[in-house]
Amino acid sequence: HDALPISPRLSYQRQLALSDANISASAGFSAIVNDGSDHVVDSKTISGFTSYNEASFTARTSIDLSAFAGKTVTLKLVVTASDLSSTVTSATAVVDQIQIQ
Repeated sequence: HDALPISPRLSYQRQLALSDANISASAGFSAIVNDGSDHVVDSKTISGFTSYNEASFTARTSIDLSAFAGKTVTLKLVVTASDLSSTVTSATAVVDQIQIQ
């Protein structure tokens, strides 16, 4: 386990498919850095009977992680779908080319 360098940057490719079935539903994707506590560094969330689809991979680049320089951290990629009224709300994510430089 190596500590992050000075001025680290997170980059990755993602393809999301988020769909909410009703007004009270929500779906999302988050990139979280954990240094003992969770810190959301990038996210996409929808709510209220909407959908969001990335037809191809979307580059997420140069996400600033300098707050974690010199620390050993865990990167979490979290996909959520919340809907108390139906089972139709969904969230999927394909992630590739994860790099911290």
